Amino acid sequence: MGRRGKTRVAIVGCGPIAHRAYLPFLVGRDDVDIVAVWSRREETLRKVSALYGISACTTEFEKVLEKRPDCAFVLTTCETHPKYAIPLIESGSDVLCEKPMAWTIRDSEMMVEAAAKSGRILMIGFNRRYSVPYARAKRFFESGVVETCVVERVKTTGRPRCVAEDIVHNLDLLRWYCGEPLRVWAAAAGKGTGVPAPARHSDTRPFSVETGGPADFETSLVAAVSFDSGALGVAAVCFSAGRWHERTSISGGGRTAVIEAPDSLRLITAGEDDVAVNLTGSTDSWASPAELKGFKAQVEEFLECHLSRRTPLTNGADALKSMRLLDRVCREAGIPALE
Repeated sequence: MGRRGKTRVAIVGCGPIAHRAYLPFLVGRDDVDIVAVWSRREETLRKVSALYGISACTTEFEKVLEKRPDCAFVLTTCETHPKYAIPLIESGSDVLCEKPMAWTIRDSEMMVEAAAKSGRILMIGFNRRYSVPYARAKRFFESGVVETCVVERVKTTGRPRCVAEDIVHNLDLLRWYCGEPLRVWAAAAGKGTGVPAPARHSDTRPFSVETGGPADFETSLVAAVSFDSGALGVAAVCFSAGRWHERTSISGGGRTAVIEAPDSLRLITAGEDDVAVNLTGSTDSWASPAELKGFKAQVEEFLECHLSRRTPLTNGADALKSMRLLDRVCREAGIPALE
C-alpha cells in the first residue's frame, strides 16, 4: 500500500483501450495512487500527462519495476503481454492483463505459472463477464439449463489475426455459460472470397469496409462447440460488416436471454411476459464503456481481489482454458494456431 493506504498502481501501455476503459476510471479513484505509466513513445506520455495530470511517466520499463507497484495493468499489444506481465508478477505485483493473454499457448502458460509460483494474482480482461447484461443473463440461467448459446460480434474494420483476437471474447462467454468444450468445428473466410485466406503476420495494414484495403487475411470466423454440460454453442465474428454489432442469444429449459450489446437485454420465460432492460438507449459501441462493457466492474474486482486475496472470476488459470479453446478453433479453421 502507498501513501494514506492507497493502492499503488502502474499502467503499462497507453493505447486506445487505456484511454477508453482504464485511465479515466483509475484517475478518478481516491483509493488509487498511479505511481508509473509506461509507453514506448515520449509523445504518448506527454499526452497522458496533459490529459490526466500524471507526472510519473517513463519510456523505461525498468523504472516501472523499480516503483514496485501493488497492482499493474498490462495494456500493450497481446504478443508483448508476457514480456511485461511476467517481470511485474515476479517482482511482486498483481497483474490485470488485457485479452488475449498472449499469441502462444506456451507464453500464456508461463504467465499462469509465474503467478502461481509468486503467489500473485493474474487476471485477464474478459470484461464481458462483468458487463451488466451478460452478468444478469448468467444469473437468469442459474436455476435453469442452457441448451444453446450463440455469440456474434461484427465490425467494419480489421487487420491480420483480428478474427482470432476478437473471437476469444465469444469463446470465453461460451465457456462461462455452457461449461468446458468437447468437440469443435470451425471455418474462416476472407472478405468476399468465401474461402479461407492466409493470415500475414508481417502485414499490419488495417482493412476498412469504408475505405477499402488489403483483404488478404481472414475477415470472418465461425466456430461450433459442444460442451460437457450438453449445451451447444456458436461463436461468430466478421470484420467486413455494415456496422458494429454484438448479439448473444442463450436458450434452454423454457427460457431465452437476448443481449444486444452494449445496453439491451431481454429475458424471456415461456408463458410469461418478457422482461426488457435498456440501460442507456445508446447504440454507440463505446457508449460509457467503463459501465456498459464491464470495465468499471472488472477494475473494481481486480482491486478488491488485490486487497482480499480472493481469486478473481477471470483469473489466469481459467482464462488459459479459453486460450486453449481458441487454439483448437484456429487449428480446426486452418488459420495460424497459438504456437
